[in-house]
Amino acid sequence: MVRVQVDFTAYFRYSCMASREYNGFLNYFLEMKYMGENTTGMRFMTRDAIKYLAIVAMTLDHIAYIFLEPHTLLYRLFLCIGTFTGPVMLYFLIEGYFYTHDIRGYAKRLLLFALLSQLPFSLASGGFFGNMLFTLLICLGVLYVHDHVTDGGLRKILYVLLFFTSLFTDWNFLSVPLVLFLRPAFHPAVPIVERSADQYQNEENILMKSQAKAQHFYIDPTEQRRGMLKCVAYFIVVSCLTKGMFDGMTEVLGMVLGFVCIACFYNGQQAKTHRKFHKYFFYIYYPVHLLVLWTLHAM
Repeated sequence: MVRVQVDFTAYFRYSCMASREYNGFLNYFLEMKYMGENTTGMRFMTRDAIKYLAIVAMTLDHIAYIFLEPHTLLYRLFLCIGTFTGPVMLYFLIEGYFYTHDIRGYAKRLLLFALLSQLPFSLASGGFFGNMLFTLLICLGVLYVHDHVTDGGLRKILYVLLFFTSLFTDWNFLSVPLVLFLRPAFHPAVPIVERSADQYQNEENILMKSQAKAQHFYIDPTEQRRGMLKCVAYFIVVSCLTKGMFDGMTEVLGMVLGFVCIACFYNGQQAKTHRKFHKYFFYIYYPVHLLVLWTLHAM
């Protein structure tokens, strides 16, 4: 998808119109405008390209932890690059949450690969906390609570429980707050309009079929920048308190670079070929590279 500016006048007119034909036409217009390949200028990076950069950054981060002496220049450099991965993966988790037609299937896939990755992660890290796929699964739960739990008190309780659970996984203090900071930038591009059952069953209306086909969204640029700045500020505070001022101020540079890639260079599209390969590559690469690094270290 391409993130573009949506005409807010049309947005609200759409939500108020009673005409099915007008609704369908405007939905079609918004969807085509949103999905169209009208990316120009600097936005040349696909979602998959940024994910591969995140994979490289993650690998360097793990190499630093497993092989390098702490506090050396190369160690600090690799950790700095490694902070690119966390916010990028969380951002694309939110996108995936909007894209998916099956939230349960998404959660089951994360859980399956999290379980498969836990032994390699424990061997490589030498710890007994959950790997990053468990972190992403918890953050998916945060998104679900954000959008589906209407009781404010219950929602806060669930947030606290999920945050507490995330403390026993990778990216512990960071993941849940970062997702909550980034989530407000995402808005459905086509508001949900109440329709009668016969309208949904009208299979001849291709516009109505396309409307029910997927959840589309647009990015509010102001909210996006505000959320990213909150993430950076929160990361600096937590890192300075847990690692010291120097480490906190240097390691945040990777996060800033990740947000720059998304805000300035991301065109909102997937790679045009081998999409299934790109989709599952990370899930497979994650446990395999941990096993390889652990094996090399043990030799």
